[in-house]
Formats: sequence, C-alpha cells, structure tokens
Amino acid sequence: MMVTSFRTRAAISAAGAAVVAALTAGTAIAVADANDDAFIAALKNAGYPVQVQNPAAASTLGRDVCAELAKGVTPDQLAATERDLAATAGAVKVGDVVVTDQMTRAMISAAKQNYCP
Repeated sequence: MMVTSFRTRAAISAAGAAVVAALTAGTAIAVADANDDAFIAALKNAGYPVQVQNPAAASTLGRDVCAELAKGVTPDQLAATERDLAATAGAVKVGDVVVTDQMTRAMISAAKQNYCP
C-alpha cells in the first residue's frame, strides 16, 4: 500500500531534505545527546557518508519518522514513499552517494530505536 496523503509525502520529503542538510561534510557545530549520537552512528554504519554539521537537523529527521509511525504509517510505507520521491527527483543523494532502500530502512530502524516511545 502506497502512502498517498499529501501531509505524509510532505513530511517524508522534508525528512529527506533534512538528511541532505544535516549529513554533509564538516564538523559538528551543535552538541548532540546520546540518542542523537546513536542515531548518527547508525546512519554512518548504514553507509551514509557523514560528518554531521547539524545534529539538531539529524534528530529532527528521526523524530519526523516517529511522528509518521505514530500516525499509523508503516516502515514499509515510509520506505516506499522515499523511493517514490527519489524516483521523482532522479535520486536522493548525500554528497556523491545515492541513498539506497537499505539505507532508508536502516535510518527508519535507527529512528525507531532512538526516538520512538
């Protein structure tokens, strides 16, 4: 089942934009908490080529995923929506690396572990 609501697509699109904004080369400019650190480490382990400049934006991404899950959107629906958005945009990239479905699923899993109640 595809996620078709405008609000859900907008939220996922914003989350994707947050990935690109938050996960760029550089040094940390804000202090992250333990959940943020674990979330960012999971993104790195999943293959995102990151040095996080803005941990707050990364944590917002994780919290946005949890908000969508709380509304009843499934992880599969989130991943499918991200695939749809990537197909529409050509590809979702972080630096020179194309974000794969596996990376998206790892991000969703990390968000669930670190931010979801």
